[in-house]
Order: sequence, then structure tokens, then C-alpha cells
Amino acid sequence: MPVHSHGKPQQKIEYLPINVRSLSHKAMLESVYKFKNFPIANIKLNYMGVFSSNAELLERHQANQFKVNQHNGRLEIAQKKLKFLTGTTGLEVQYRGMEGTGTQRYLPNNISREIGIFTMQHLDFNSLEFDLGYRNDHVQRRADADQKYARSRGLSGGKLSNRDFTLNQFHAASQWNIFKKAYLKVQYNHSERAPEINELYAGNNHFAILTEENGDDRLDKEIAKTVEIGGGINLRNIRLSANWYHTTYKNYIYLAHTGISREVFLVKEWRSDDTEINGIEAEAAYKVDLQKFGKWEIGGYYDLVRNISTADSSIRKWSDGDYMPNMPTSRFGFSLTGTVQKLSINVALDHYLEQKYLGKNINPELPMPSFSLLNARIGYKDNSLNIGELEYYILGNNLLNSEARLQNSQLKFISPLPGINISVGVKVTI
Repeated sequence: MPVHSHGKPQQKIEYLPINVRSLSHKAMLESVYKFKNFPIANIKLNYMGVFSSNAELLERHQANQFKVNQHNGRLEIAQKKLKFLTGTTGLEVQYRGMEGTGTQRYLPNNISREIGIFTMQHLDFNSLEFDLGYRNDHVQRRADADQKYARSRGLSGGKLSNRDFTLNQFHAASQWNIFKKAYLKVQYNHSERAPEINELYAGNNHFAILTEENGDDRLDKEIAKTVEIGGGINLRNIRLSANWYHTTYKNYIYLAHTGISREVFLVKEWRSDDTEINGIEAEAAYKVDLQKFGKWEIGGYYDLVRNISTADSSIRKWSDGDYMPNMPTSRFGFSLTGTVQKLSINVALDHYLEQKYLGKNINPELPMPSFSLLNARIGYKDNSLNIGELEYYILGNNLLNSEARLQNSQLKFISPLPGINISVGVKVTI
């Protein structure tokens, strides 16, 4: 608190450090049954259960805690391969329940249920390939605000209304293979996403992001339509590819500033508006076999991202600007991958550029400085075990110890990405 010489002396506020504690258990089951002389090639049945407890603490005092029970089931039926047709059809179900405790929790107790059916078909005519896919989902979001749940003074999820969404996904792609050395590809995707629980029902201080987070139970589903055109060349040692994509969003959901702050926390609301994203992705790689000195591949990539708001709203442009704030930046990078007998080496350098297409957070958005991340991994495989394979590895991230602040991070002004960190481990494959 700044010192001033006017008015009554104010008591100094002591701020406690914010800590996050998470414990998660995951159970997985994967099974497959293969048929012979039958129109169905195989049936896969997968299950995953996640049981976690997540808490936010002020120093050692627990502000809130959420216990999450999530169950996912997926059934896939693979068709027997015909002359030119292969495909998969399936069913997926999900249940997630969240139960919260603590006087300062930012979400009410809630339940989500989802069920979806899908099919993906691939047609191969040698030089021409086609992909066609469709998925239909039904999503339920339910909130149960018990008497111990204290909501903020903001929008705080509105009336916490029950919401049901019907989602449709379409995918169509065609690829022309040119003498098995090059290809041209065109694809179209139509995807729909239901708002998440926090986007609908959040309504209190979210300590982990230092924000009074306010959901809106009136939000509609998010719709994205993407057109992508690309091509590539695959020669003996050289691989080149490039893609251009254009995505049009209807009801793009984002966390927006209100211009208000309470108790140090910025007050933000989940809103939706129309926007467009354009991008270019390019990759290049070169392979070389040095015999006893190993096999190596050196590669590089460039990723250009540009977004612009298309919403015709004066309030939207005043608060968030012509471009969407907090968007990812363009970047490029290089990598080196190699294997020398039982030794594997991977080195990657990623350079993030300064954001040019800046929005507003009431005030003009500030660009984060550009930075580079150098990561490396060295592994050694040991096949002496009769029951499987051992791999000893050492992994280093941000080896340049760069001050890395992602433009799309909610905490970019407070906390950068971790500095140099090194891990050592053993991986056992049975």
C-alpha cells in the first residue's frame, strides 16, 4: 500500500502467499476383441476414472477444496477393411461430479453428463483419399448451490440455471497423392463446444489466477468453422509441409475484464463474441544416416497466428479492442533428434515472438517480450531385463533460464514459466 501524507493513517494490509495443492489418482482399462471372418474387424472398450482433490490455500489455511470424480467410457467398432473403405464407429459417455468445501470456493457443487456417438470413414483410391466424419453429443450441466456456498457481488453464474446442449461435429477432407512424393490436402471442420462448468457457474475469488471469476449461465455453445489448405513433399531425406487455415468462431468464449477490482482481485466475466483466427504452419526436416554415428533428423517450423474480433459491438471494442486479448503468439523453432545404438538424444529450441495483434483489457494490452526455450532429453535403453525394457533418462527444460511470460497466461505479469529445471527418471516397459 503506498504511503501518503493526507487523511487518517491506514493499517497496513498483510497479504498471505497463495498455494495450490493437488492429489490425483487415475485408473485405466483398455481392451480389444478381434473377429475373424466377420464384417467387424474388432471392438475396443476403454475406461478411465479420475479421482482428484484440488485445494487453494492462503499460506497453510485452506480457502477451498474440490473433490472430483470423473468416469469416461468409450466403445469403438472397427469395420473390416474393404477394397477402398475403412472406418470406425463408436459411443462415448462421461460423468463428472465436483463437490466443494470451504467458505471461499469459487464454484458450487456441480454435475456434468455427456454422451456422444461418432463415425469416421476413410476412402482410399490410391492417388486420391477422402475422410468423412460426424459426431453428435448431448451435454448436461447442473449446479447445486448449498447454503454454505457464498457467491460474489458480481454476475456469479446468474441464476445457476440447468443447461442442456446438443452438439454436432462434421469433418471432411480430401488428399491428392502425387507420385508418392508429394500431396495436396483440403479439409473442412465444423465443431461445437458446450461451455464448461466454470464458464457457466463460477462466482467467487479464484485464488490460483488472482481473479474474481464470474460465470454466465446464459452462455450459448461455441461454434467453430475451419477451412484448411496444405501440401507437402516427402523425398528420400527431406520432408517439407505447409498449411494455411482460417477459423470463424461464433460465440467464442473468453474471460473478459470488467474494469472493476475488489479486495485486490480483478473482477472478470466469461463472455462470448464472434471472432476470426488465421494462421500459417510450415515444417521442414532432413534425415541423415551416419552409420556407426547414428541416425539423425534436423527440423524446423514456423507458426503464424493472427486473430481479429468480428463482433459488431461498441462495448466489446471499448473493453477488449479490435483483437482478442490474451491470445497465443507466433513462434518458430528448431529440433535435433538422433539415435546412436541404445542412446537417444532430442534437443529443441522454441522462440516465441512479441505479440503484434494486441487487444485491450479495458486499457490497451501490453505485449510480453519475446523469449526462447531450450529443452533437451537424453535416454539410454537397457534390454537386459527378461520381463521388459528399461530406459534411463535425463530431461532438461528451459536450459537457458529464460524469463518466459506467455501472452495467453492469466498470470503473465506475476509469474513467468519455470526457470531451468532438470529431471532424472527411469521408464519401465513391460
